[in-house]
Amino acid sequence: MNKEDSRHYSYFLIKPDGIKYLKEIREHINSKGFDRELYFAVNDWEKVQKDLYEEHYKKESFRDSYQAFIDAEKILYGNRAIAMIVASKGEGYQELMDKVYQTKLEIRKDLAYKVGLVTIANEFNDKKANQILIAEEQGRKIKKVKRFDGQNKRYRLSHLDVIHCPDPEKETTLQELNKLFNQGVISDENLISQKLINNIEKYKTAEFLQDQSENLLHTSNYSGHILKEIEEDFDK
Repeated sequence: MNKEDSRHYSYFLIKPDGIKYLKEIREHINSKGFDRELYFAVNDWEKVQKDLYEEHYKKESFRDSYQAFIDAEKILYGNRAIAMIVASKGEGYQELMDKVYQTKLEIRKDLAYKVGLVTIANEFNDKKANQILIAEEQGRKIKKVKRFDGQNKRYRLSHLDVIHCPDPEKETTLQELNKLFNQGVISDENLISQKLINNIEKYKTAEFLQDQSENLLHTSNYSGHILKEIEEDFDK
């Protein structure tokens, strides 16, 4: 297969706090000219996110503080998300990965850092640190932070950052795609119809994903060969 015919894949994970921006996110991604865009339901975002961050979770300091982020995200926005598979045709894998990563940064700059909500985790393993705080922000710089409990300690601050994608490395991208396959996220049965996408955009909620029998339908441009093509990339 020559370069003009080859197709490479990557993905975005639109997190629960990003669902309300689905229309804006899709428009931004569509403008990048990917060869293919497919949407899959994620009905247990916490499980998927932890699996993607498996190596990070081996570090206790990361695990404790990131759990605060997950807990806050679920309290505010629920536990449903959307995996968006994108593909390129006729360009190299590194070009695709760089474009995906840059697109994520642009979306976060446009949407994530304007919200004014961040999560908090005590750097000293205080198990009571799973708090949500309100921040008055200018860009990513915290100008003023108000804790609900009035304590004054060192904390790790994490923005609710709307969207995830792999780092622009082939091994990382393929490993994360493989995890999505193994968890059943990327599958024929889990493909989201355009009708359902429209409803999620209109009502700004992913709760429609619970009605999979009616709304998760095959689309005409899905060939069912994504896994085979990704496995070919593993071998290159």
